[in-house]
Formats: sequence, structure tokens, C-alpha cells
Amino acid sequence: MARKLLIADWPFGQGELATLHWLRSPYMAGDDRGWCVDAVFRGVESGKSHDISLPWGMLPYLRLGMLFENGRPKTRSADAGQISIVRLFNDAKFGLRRVGGVVLKNLYPLDTQINLDELCIKVENNDQIMLVPCIEIARSFFAQSRFLSYALLQPDSFSDFVRAWHSDGKVTLEFSSFIPKNMIKSDFIISVAKILFDQDWSDRWRAVWSRRAAKALKIEDKNYPKLECWPPVGQNSSWKVRGVTWNNRLLVLEILGTKYRGNLPFHEIEYSHPRLKKGILGDERSVSGSKPVSEDAEDETLVENVASSPSHLDRPIVLYTERAEHRCLTVVTPQSVREKVVVINKLTGGSDRTSSTGDMGTKAIRPVSLQDEGSCGDVDAGEFTGGDKSGEPPNFKKLITAMECVQEAHLRLQFEYQIGLAGSRIGGGDAEPIEYLLITLKYADATGYILDVDQSTGQGISTVVFELVKPDVVVDKIVRKLVDDCIAANGFLSKELLNGQTERIRYALAKHTQTDGYEYGLRLVRKLPGIMKQMGELSVSFGGW
Repeated sequence: MARKLLIADWPFGQGELATLHWLRSPYMAGDDRGWCVDAVFRGVESGKSHDISLPWGMLPYLRLGMLFENGRPKTRSADAGQISIVRLFNDAKFGLRRVGGVVLKNLYPLDTQINLDELCIKVENNDQIMLVPCIEIARSFFAQSRFLSYALLQPDSFSDFVRAWHSDGKVTLEFSSFIPKNMIKSDFIISVAKILFDQDWSDRWRAVWSRRAAKALKIEDKNYPKLECWPPVGQNSSWKVRGVTWNNRLLVLEILGTKYRGNLPFHEIEYSHPRLKKGILGDERSVSGSKPVSEDAEDETLVENVASSPSHLDRPIVLYTERAEHRCLTVVTPQSVREKVVVINKLTGGSDRTSSTGDMGTKAIRPVSLQDEGSCGDVDAGEFTGGDKSGEPPNFKKLITAMECVQEAHLRLQFEYQIGLAGSRIGGGDAEPIEYLLITLKYADATGYILDVDQSTGQGISTVVFELVKPDVVVDKIVRKLVDDCIAANGFLSKELLNGQTERIRYALAKHTQTDGYEYGLRLVRKLPGIMKQMGELSVSFGGW
């Protein structure tokens, strides 16, 4: 398991829940002028906010809406917002905006002027408006490690760290010993290659520093220019995001991944490092991210909130965090596609300093520094590297993938989903609650819902597909009624209890089958007559409608 991060000097009470509500642009502070980022945490019940100054190098870990307790992050399923798959069409328009001018108070209260002065990208996409904070664009696309976070703010990011050249579709990267060996993993290698040789990625990367520098004629502490960052992925792309909605506006809290069409200027990467044998990566689509090393499962790492000069920059303490996956759907000839990644040296991603953590026990807490400059301090350096990718919940992956296939065929179909816990009585009163998945489908003026319950318990609970009879029905209350009251103790849906909801919803049941992909998704969508009518396809009636 990944080490957990613990934020020091937590300002909230014991057991009080708080969300990471907002992030502000980086600024320099402290005696050594280190880069910092102000994180705004907001109490869930009290609504009271506290600002915490954190090292800029912690950005890869910070996602808006994260839920914390006692300085420790809770499970990802508790994070604020819903997950959506947003298709950006070829006429989508992008513009830079001040957050206070486009984010409505009803959508996401930011309260203070300093929060409202941050920048975001406004995407006008058909009848939907998507708002993406610039700092989240920087985190998801570029700042996937401590090293890359600081490099993003520098004018000449890589000259001292890597020699690189490109020829005949092949990129060669020679990393210097300044780069820790345990950072040399497929996702980091591909990120560097894109930034150096993909024109869109390179232009967006370099613009972050150049636009700040152009505005920073006179800079002092927190008066630094606001971070401006544009996504390297634009029209004709698919975005998987977690966010909050109000009418037709979606405020993105986290970019989980993107799929886009383009022409990568390379199909092979050869890389080397003084402490590694030479390796080769094939086509990007075959790269599937390195798995983290199994380390002390309950080991917690304390992140100091003060600027601390780190030591052992070439041998950092390994910290894992989920990384967004940005996939280029480039069409290439079969001859140029490798079936799998060929790595000459098996990279484990572990730290060389295993002796320093081996005997600490399961409750050990150790300080780390995520500052940039140093090596003369007394605090170990920390670095984020290849953790698990942000993916679909494993128990619902088949259903989510099926809906993505349907969306690929019907581009104007939008869907979002959320995970919750059912108050299940399966197996008796002491049974653990089980997870449920609620998918919301939208096509033009029609809305439909698909409700599925975790099948890993071995129970055969059918999928419920429904539409609202009246527009004023509260969907959350209907879902709670279905998952809490309509699942009988034997693990099956009670049709008698379901029929009691017919004044509120029109529903159909769908059994789980072995089919998957497009056919599986379409079979469920066809049970939604409102959606099917808008899509211009024949609606198929099923029992109970």
C-alpha cells in the first residue's frame, strides 16, 4: 500500500471532517524563498475555513474536494462532487477567465476576494459550460511529481537534468544523476517526452512560466501573478472529471483523465540513467503505468508545513499518489505498435534507502520536505512517483466501460456517476454495507438513471433502470429508498417494494449477463424511452413499463 500523508499542525478539532476547498497560485516565502501554495480547508459541518501554507511540491497530491480528518485524507469515494464523462466537440470554445466572474456562489462558494481572483479556463461546449481551475490543469497534465511541479515554474526546466533528441519517430532521453533512480518509470518518461517533443504539450508547458514572467515586473511574496495554465488537450476529446454542477455549469474539481486524437511525434522512447540499464518503451497506448512497491502498509509520512531544506534529493522518500491518464488515440500502422512495454531493466520504483524504513513499525511518522532546493538540511526529501492511476471503481468497471462505449457511438450522450453505500440488510443486521453505483444519462432534454449494486458479494441483484415521473422528484431520496428499503435480506430486489415507487419513477430491471462493451451498454439505454426518443432510435418496451 502507499504511504499516507499527514498534514502537520492540523487546525481543525479532533474527528472534525474538512474538505480541501480551494488552492491558490504559487508564491515564494521563507528565508530561502521557497515556492508555496495556500490550501483552503473548509469544515464540513461548521463551514469555517482555515488556510494552510504547503510546499508547492505537494501539488501532485492535492485535489479539490478531498475529505480530511485529523490531517489525514479519507477514502477517495468520500471526495466531493460527481464523476462525469464530458465529450468536447470540434466547436468547443476555450477562454481564460477570472474565477469570480464565472463561478456562481450557488455552484461553489469561494467567499473571499483572494479566492475569486484565481484564474480558470471556461469551455463552452454545446449548451454546457465547463469551468476548470488553472491550478488543476497544471496538476493533472504537468505537475505529476515534486520535480515536475517545480520545473513548471522555471524558464529552462530540463537542461541540467536530461539530454534529449528526436529522430525518425524515436525519442532518446539520457537522464542525469540529479534525477532519482526511483522516478524513472513509464509515466514520468512519457511526460518528459511529451513536454519536450509534442508541440501542444511543449507550448502549454512553456507558457506557464513565460506568462507569469511577463506580468511579474514587480513581485513580492503573495503578490505574484495568478497561475495561468491552458490544457494541451482541446476539441474532439473526452474528459473524465470529478466536479459539481449547477444548471448547465460544471466546475471541475479534479481531472481524472482524458482521451484525445492527435499525432504523437514519436512511437518509441529509449531512455537511460547512470544507475539503470538502458530501457525502451513502445507505443504510448501500450504503457500501463508502474505498480507501486509494497512498503510499510500503515507507515505515515508527516509533511511539514514550514519551508525546510531537504536532504538526499537524489534518494527521496517515495510517496505514491494517483495520476491522471491522458491517452492519445493516435492511429498508427500495425508495424509501429508494440504489443507490450519492453523494459530491459525491471524497474521496481523502490527507494534505495530501505533500511531507513524497515524497522519503524506500523505507526511510524516521519517528516519529509517537499521543497525544491537543498540537500544540506536535516529533513529527508520526498518525491511522488508512479502510484495507482485514477481508474473506474473495480466492482463497476464493466458497466462504466460499457457506457463509455455507447457514448463513443452517440457523441452527444453525456453521463456522470457517483458511488455510495447502501444500508443493506443482506446477511442480517451485522452485515457490512455494500456499494452502489448511480449513473446519470443526459441527451438533449431527456434524463435517465442506471442504479447498480456491488455484485462481489455473490448476490444476484438486478440493475434498476429508471426515469422520473415528475420533474420535482428528488433523485437522491429515490436512490436512498431503492438501496436501503428495496433490497431484501436474501440479496434480491423486492418487486413489491419497487412497485410502491411507481408514482415517482418508471423503472425496468436488467439482469447481469456475460455481454460487455457497446451491446451491454445499449441494452440498458434502450430501457430508457425518454433518452431513446431524443436519440431518434426505436424505443423497446420491457416488462413493468
